[in-house]
Amino acid sequence: MDIALDCVSSTLLSLLSKLITKLNHTLPAALIGNIVTNVISGRFTNLQIALGIVLNRKGLIEQLYDFLVSCSYDEVLWFKPSVAAASVSNASLRGNAHAKDSLVQLVSDNFDAQISLRNGLFSTHSLSQCY
Repeated sequence: MDIALDCVSSTLLSLLSKLITKLNHTLPAALIGNIVTNVISGRFTNLQIALGIVLNRKGLIEQLYDFLVSCSYDEVLWFKPSVAAASVSNASLRGNAHAKDSLVQLVSDNFDAQISLRNGLFSTHSLSQCY
C-alpha cells in the first residue's frame, strides 16, 4: 500500500478523502491517484507496471491500458528483462542470503531462461554449481 501511494500527491489523496470519506488511504484511492499521476507525468507508476505483470495477458493489459489502469503491453515486455538483469547483479533481489549470513548456501543445477524481447524470444540453458 505504501509503495502504491508513494507517487501520489498528498493533496490529491486529501481531496479524494474529502470527496468520499471511504477513499481515505484505500486501494481504490491508490489506483485513482496512480492514474492521475500517470496522466500528469506521462510515466507509468509502480502500481500500473505491477498490474500489467499480474494481468499477464496481452488483451487484458491492452484493454486496461486504454483506461490508463495498467501500463502498456510493450512496457511489460521492457520491464521483465530489466528485472532479470537487476536480479543477476543483486543477490538480495533474488532473496538469497550470503553464505556468511546463514548456514544454508544456494546451489543451482539446471537453469533455463526465456526472455521476451521486442525483436523475438531469447532463451538460454546453463548448468552451474555453487559450493
